[in-house]
Amino acid sequence: MQNLTARYNYIYNANLALTNHQSDLLENYQDNYDQLLPVYIGPEVDNSQLATSLNIKAMDEIIKKAQMIIQEKNFSNYIDESYILLGKANFYNGDYYTASEYLDYAAKAYKSNNDSYVESLNWKARSLMQTNRISAANLVLDSLESVLPQLKSAKALAEPFATMAQMSIYQNNDAAAISYLSDAIKASNVKQNKIRWTYILAQLYEKQNDKAKAIENYRRVEHSNAPFEMYFNARLNQIRLKSGDQGVQNQQSQLLALLKDDKNLDYNDQIYFQIAELYTSEDKYLEAEENYRRSVQVSSNNAFQKGLSYLRIADLNFKSLKNYLKAKSYYDSAVTTLPKNYPGYNLVLKKSNNLQYLTDRYETITLQDTLQYIAKLPENERLPTIQTYLNPVIDKSTIVNAQEVNYNYQPLSNQGTTQQSSFYFSNTSAISLGFSDFKKKWGNRRLETNWRQSIRSSSQATNQDVASVVSVPTTAGDTAVATIVNKDALAQQYFNSLPITASLTTISNQKIINAYYEIASFYLQELNDAREAEQVY
Repeated sequence: MQNLTARYNYIYNANLALTNHQSDLLENYQDNYDQLLPVYIGPEVDNSQLATSLNIKAMDEIIKKAQMIIQEKNFSNYIDESYILLGKANFYNGDYYTASEYLDYAAKAYKSNNDSYVESLNWKARSLMQTNRISAANLVLDSLESVLPQLKSAKALAEPFATMAQMSIYQNNDAAAISYLSDAIKASNVKQNKIRWTYILAQLYEKQNDKAKAIENYRRVEHSNAPFEMYFNARLNQIRLKSGDQGVQNQQSQLLALLKDDKNLDYNDQIYFQIAELYTSEDKYLEAEENYRRSVQVSSNNAFQKGLSYLRIADLNFKSLKNYLKAKSYYDSAVTTLPKNYPGYNLVLKKSNNLQYLTDRYETITLQDTLQYIAKLPENERLPTIQTYLNPVIDKSTIVNAQEVNYNYQPLSNQGTTQQSSFYFSNTSAISLGFSDFKKKWGNRRLETNWRQSIRSSSQATNQDVASVVSVPTTAGDTAVATIVNKDALAQQYFNSLPITASLTTISNQKIINAYYEIASFYLQELNDAREAEQVY
């Protein structure tokens, strides 16, 4: 009778509460479909939103029931299950060390019971993994795997295989993860687990560049009873992976068709992002930026996607469009939007904090390249060429002191996208640095004859023109005062800097070499980005 009471009053209710808690975790957990999904959902102790949405008290109730069996029913046949329940409940409460102790005791005390032994080792391994004790967890999993063939119930294999798959993912052993996950899917009788694991299996195949198997498993998810977000991403990923077979135009048509479906309204940010990725793959950077910006504009509840779009725009402007001031703003936005556990977050943060260092050197390269280009023109074309490129910029009053630019503006105002060029005078941010240097040397000068003279005659002062001072709207709608300096003087300054002799060209080339070297060293030493440094070298 005592065993019957333990089984049906305490054990049954505790297991029911635990199952409900696990279901709540799965339902409330916000998956990030831009990354490999976790095989199972553990407690997110750093996620306050998730913690408050779940009934954490249920775990305390399970602990209470299990302790009652252990303390009051010493002759019960369910002491082993009680210790396992204590381990699981402490695991979901985030107390992994206590969980490990209970589960370790259960594994040692009830080793002769294969079911209890396997379950204890499985959850002990998960507890160790949560605290990054990977070596210890591996030893536990080795013991666990050795006894799996002795289990009589096939469905009891599913969770251990899932744990071993997660461990393989931690260790970047995708081949082993695929094998374990495939076994877990075959063994499981829990429909939602099978669907989730199939999606992860597709992601793993995609990582291994096995498009056929990735598409096959994404298709299985699409035709299953998957949650809508998972269904949508499975469909989206199939379209993306089929691009090589169907062509970019066909892929774009399918993505645009998804935008027309009202059911996909909450996921339009992801659709625009994929369209932008298509344009990026074809080096159509302006169209790509436009769609990345649309992705941000329509994003309502996916902060990660918004941050990723910010990052793409920043990279485009920095690496391809050479608009460094704009890149700085978007890097800032990416840093404040992306979660800190985003892979490469620290690299993005360093770029945001140190962009001026890189900007100065890239500007040096661009300027020297441009000056060398103009120096090769016929002598009578050099100064007019410089003036031609300076005139539109100055006349439109778009140049401001670079140090007065508000770097914290919100990049997503309704600003137009203009073509950028590696030619120095086509880059307004580069020209603004030229104005900044001009002002450092000459100060704010009026548009007048003999403007270089600091002391002028009274007649000169009387006949001078008044300098044009305008308010230039920034992207955020604020204004910054820009002083329009003598464009002819600035053009002459650039003209005098032209490397028109062999020795001057050598000096110019050395400036470019030094800038590249400093950029590569910065990537390698400060950003720890060897791949980017190698490309620069």
